[in-house]
Amino acid sequence: MSRSQLGDVVAAYLVNRPWGVQQVADATYAIEVHGEHGQWQSYLTVREDEQQVLVHAILPFRIPFDRRAEVALYLTRANYGLVIGNFEFDLDDGEVRFKTAIDVEGAALTEALVDHLVIAGAVTTDRYLPGIHAVVEGATAREAIAVVEGEQGQEL
Repeated sequence: MSRSQLGDVVAAYLVNRPWGVQQVADATYAIEVHGEHGQWQSYLTVREDEQQVLVHAILPFRIPFDRRAEVALYLTRANYGLVIGNFEFDLDDGEVRFKTAIDVEGAALTEALVDHLVIAGAVTTDRYLPGIHAVVEGATAREAIAVVEGEQGQEL
């Protein structure tokens, strides 16, 4: 695709969706996502030169320092079974985000592919968010992941 086409596809996708969209940089758009377990900002970034589109769902809170090690274990357990995307955790400032991305060099980006990136990120973030809260509140990573992934019949 030409250098401008990726941005055009992402912009067209966002126009046709119900989210409030804000362009926060030349090639980055922010959307407000509302899930069953919370809300957060997702950022769609177009990397024209690399022919890539990234979506980061960024949690609206930071992990307290004293819970970061246990949250890191939780996110590692969560990432182990994921097929699409991964959690990223900044141990210095406590930011947690979920990333999906696609490289379309030699292929065509479509609105459907952008939708898959956004929805996969939103669904996965929403699924694992209660476990993150539980670990912050004192649960172990093992306990929280067992509940979130359905290995125990209890609520967090």
